[in-house]
Amino acid sequence: MMTDLIKHIGQVAEFEFQDADSLEAVPLDELAAWINTGHSAIKFAVRRLARHVAQVGSFLVAAKSKVNHGKWYDWLAENCSEVHKDTARRYMRLYDGHMANPA
Repeated sequence: MMTDLIKHIGQVAEFEFQDADSLEAVPLDELAAWINTGHSAIKFAVRRLARHVAQVGSFLVAAKSKVNHGKWYDWLAENCSEVHKDTARRYMRLYDGHMANPA
């Protein structure tokens, strides 16, 4: 019953959200296992997110190098309207940081 709570996707577990009150009957050792699994999934997701951000930063750096000087923000607004210039700068900084320390 409660073991159906966790759906494994590769090495990452995805949890169906449960209110703490509904977990009253779950033994502590099972809660500990879920906590540890959830924590591992969070660490994996954060690393994966950081890689995605760095990759988008790489795309942005490549695009910026192809745009005429002084036209970058105009190009960005016209072609990537959902990416605010401040967000683009952050992505590009994370890419630079990744290149400086790929680990």
